[in-house]
Amino acid sequence: MKAYLDQLNLDDGVTKSIFGRDVQECYDLSNHEYFGRSIPSIVFRCLDYLMKTGAIYEEGIFRLSGSASTIRQLKDQFNLRFDIDLFETPLKPDMHTVAGLFKAYLRELPNPITGIHAYNHLNQVILQNSKSIPASSIAKIFRDFLHDNVDRVHFDLCYVIFKFLRQIIAQSQNNRMNLRNVCIVFVPTLNISLEVLSTFLVDFECIFEGGMPLEDNKREVLDLHIPNF
Repeated sequence: MKAYLDQLNLDDGVTKSIFGRDVQECYDLSNHEYFGRSIPSIVFRCLDYLMKTGAIYEEGIFRLSGSASTIRQLKDQFNLRFDIDLFETPLKPDMHTVAGLFKAYLRELPNPITGIHAYNHLNQVILQNSKSIPASSIAKIFRDFLHDNVDRVHFDLCYVIFKFLRQIIAQSQNNRMNLRNVCIVFVPTLNISLEVLSTFLVDFECIFEGGMPLEDNKREVLDLHIPNF
């Protein structure tokens, strides 16, 4: 019986899958460098594919659905092998399928990409201070907290994902994914609040790259009511 169970490799299938696993565990199984940061391979493969195929210019990216069956098969392959080249796989996914795979990975994470304790702290910063201090000051609080309290794996993942989403927003005249629409899609995908996500996107340079926060009189007001997740 033991030999039969060993052949099935049940333990490996449960404990070493990519989807639904902690970010650190995914990183330990397989990682690549992107934007000068080291991230889990599943994120690298998706973003590398989307960038190289020009998906950031595509109208409807992250809103149009890809092939659900291909996404399932790709998930199975990543769970089994931890890393696959999306340009070489016989499944030949299109950009919308890869975008769907990326969103599926993020949705299934057990905790936010900042780590749960960091997210809870940042969300409380906004809840307690958004009406008493300007948004530019909140951005600086985010910056200082992340640099002092978030481990490198989570910090680098945040950097890469938010930098990529900033590039999507920068092409909104082509892809129709402005700040508002990116937030509509990625608040539930990342399982974080609108206020936290918009702070990361609007003040990316301040939080991650040593820049200044956006001036308060230049900020877009997002009148959104995204259902609780």
